Amino acid sequence: MSSSPAIEDNLIIVGSADGHVYAVNARSGWPVWRFRTGGYVLASPTVVEGLVYFGSADGCLYASDSDTGRQRWKCDLGNAITSSPAVAQSVVYVGSNEGTIHAVDAKRGQIIWSYVTQGAIASSPLVENNTVYIGSTDHRVYALPL
Repeated sequence: MSSSPAIEDNLIIVGSADGHVYAVNARSGWPVWRFRTGGYVLASPTVVEGLVYFGSADGCLYASDSDTGRQRWKCDLGNAITSSPAVAQSVVYVGSNEGTIHAVDAKRGQIIWSYVTQGAIASSPLVENNTVYIGSTDHRVYALPL
């Protein structure tokens, strides 16, 4: 496994370099579901209100049902995602390797806005006080008002 796990009820959910996200029963250790993407999944998934959000090296941000793993939506962001998503007020915030922070509607998977930095974004965003904070390899931390 390549990401830190997320916990939802009795599930441990983790991304893998083999291109899957796995959900394992926390008590028994038995697999519950797996979801295949088109690339490795290095960043940690985020679970909010029964949905698992995660990015992949295939350039897509995904939302799947936490109980079944079934895909709810897929949003092509165009470049590898190694940033863990942050979710606030029904918006998913995530950075991508070409240096863009994206705001994506958490229910429909549609891009709301994007902001381009001068370097790749591998760090994970933080949402606090109506501001998204994220670091970039351009040696800057960005504070984007919502």
